Amino acid sequence: MTHGQAEGPLDPIQRAVIDSLDASLGLPGQLRPQALLDAALKASEVGAPAAAERYLAELAALADKAKDKKLDLLADLGDASDDGALTRLERLMQPRQPAAARLVAGIREAGRLRRRDPRRLAAAVDALSSPVAATRLTAAEQLLRAGTDALPPLAAALAEGPDAEPLRQRLAAGIVARLGESARQPLLDWLGSGDPATWAAAIEALAASGADDVETFLFAPALVPGTPPAAQAAARRLLEGRVAARGGDPATMPPAPSAATARLADRLDRLLSPAGLPAIDHLRLEPVTDPASVAAAFGGSVTGTVERLFWDPATRAFERVAAPPRLARARVAAHLARDLEALDARDPAVVQLVLLTRLEAALLTAGDPLTVLQRVPAAAIREALAGPDGFSAELAGDILEQAIERGLWPAAAAVAKSLEPEGEPPAGPAGTG
Repeated sequence: MTHGQAEGPLDPIQRAVIDSLDASLGLPGQLRPQALLDAALKASEVGAPAAAERYLAELAALADKAKDKKLDLLADLGDASDDGALTRLERLMQPRQPAAARLVAGIREAGRLRRRDPRRLAAAVDALSSPVAATRLTAAEQLLRAGTDALPPLAAALAEGPDAEPLRQRLAAGIVARLGESARQPLLDWLGSGDPATWAAAIEALAASGADDVETFLFAPALVPGTPPAAQAAARRLLEGRVAARGGDPATMPPAPSAATARLADRLDRLLSPAGLPAIDHLRLEPVTDPASVAAAFGGSVTGTVERLFWDPATRAFERVAAPPRLARARVAAHLARDLEALDARDPAVVQLVLLTRLEAALLTAGDPLTVLQRVPAAAIREALAGPDGFSAELAGDILEQAIERGLWPAAAAVAKSLEPEGEPPAGPAGTG
């Protein structure tokens, strides 16, 4: 790792901090990985990036000497350091010394992977029932540090019921309550997955989190026959408890299927409006694929992403995804649409919403949006647009109008393609003979 750009002279306070760090690291036995990382973090905090870069260079040398134990060394550092401070240090190093920035990024990622290790998290949840208070405290701190990654084992413990291990239940519920609203999106995504055996765990965790605005997503689990009994009971308890907490009558929950369908359809209707798109978290500049877009987009098209945690039924864990806003919305919309289908919604307007949602999700998960209509055959689009009585041109026409009204232009183009006569070649550009 070579040193990057120089910096101006340090002021007296900065110089005093760096001299103190150098003196501390010069003591016998103090040139350790954690001490070097701490020094780099402190140097960056006082505005001395050259010193931080020097400490990171020494840390990189120690990490290389660790050879096959390097990953464990990085994980130890990441696990013991504040993630926000590491992020700031990485950003500081990026323009000066990319190799140093990569080292800090590696520390962050190694620590994150260790914190989300399912075996370590499960062991920490088990330790919540330890008779030793210090062991319980250490386990609780580990789970809180893992954040939403700890939700799966915590939820599994909550789903066992209070009689399984009362102390562990109380502590697990308290940790999920500390996560609060941050638990809402991942748990709802989990509940919307095709993993019914774990729905009870997701619902119990939602109840413990106290997250707002989740009731609509529990109508189908509470009402649909064939829902796993534990999930159905958990959904009913949560619905009844929320109504009672607001001073209402718990006997009104869950609502009748017709009322539940109406509320779900209203929620889906609002979600598929332009106002239903989530606000972006991060801007990104896409590479130019069409020369015509250059003049309008500063060398590329500016788009945005939102950070989401998506449940992976195969690994029984959450995957952090920087998703386009349309994909993030489609994931929630598909959840509501599946619930409406489970409730056997037959109102024509609701059926159109469900089918439009199904088509939008299919297009967004089919690869490059610029070429998706060239790759997805009309037959597949017709299958996505098949209602309870199959595909019909009249129904497709109604959905086309809905897509246009809502600004879902790729979906509108796909519906139009489904209405083309079979075997008819696409029309050429205007002016070609």
